[in-house]
Amino acid sequence: TSVEDNPFYVFMRSSHRLQRSLDGGVNDMSPPTASELEEVMPINETIGFNMLVLSYIAKARLGIDIDDIAKFTVKKLSNRITNGKENDIHFDETFIQTV
Repeated sequence: TSVEDNPFYVFMRSSHRLQRSLDGGVNDMSPPTASELEEVMPINETIGFNMLVLSYIAKARLGIDIDDIAKFTVKKLSNRITNGKENDIHFDETFIQTV
């Protein structure tokens, strides 16, 4: 299955790979269509693949530039920090300034 044919399935698979990379395969379960487990990928490769799939879905399917999404998210988090609201990711102003 290609990202062009079924981007949401590819995203689901890439998210599963990210989960496996984060926990080192400790809580492994096979992907829905795999007959055997894939190798646990390095986290930087897995995150990169997730970003690639998300970028494709945003641009090709929804017409949204991933840069615009990132800028909006940083602005939203900055506003939450400025107004003293909690955010579930717990970024602070030093992180926002580096982005």
